[in-house]
Amino acid sequence: MHNGKKILIVDDDFDSIDTLQMILENSGYIVLIALNGASGIQMAHEHKPDIIILDVMMPDMNGYQVCEKLKSDADTQYIPVIMLTGRDKGEDVTTALDKQADWLVTKPYDVRYLMSKVASFLGAH
Repeated sequence: MHNGKKILIVDDDFDSIDTLQMILENSGYIVLIALNGASGIQMAHEHKPDIIILDVMMPDMNGYQVCEKLKSDADTQYIPVIMLTGRDKGEDVTTALDKQADWLVTKPYDVRYLMSKVASFLGAH
């Protein structure tokens, strides 16, 4: 059990969400879901998750824009953000870091690797 640590997943892909939610809940985390950037920002303010897992490619507002808003807001800037991208390009890493993401993981990802990053951020949080 992870002492009820809250993880917010912001993604528009139901399959990705289902898989990640199951893995996280089986590890004892409380999982919150937002299907787009605007609701992700709203949920971050309302629920103050311990970490946010944020997909890059979403309609309306992409993950970089969401991350930038979260990190420029005093209420949410301290929440670690792990970004997920299906594109394996160097500029994605650069953009994610420019927007102050704490980490970037490319899809398909190794579940153990992602879980170890989540655990390491929550341990430091």
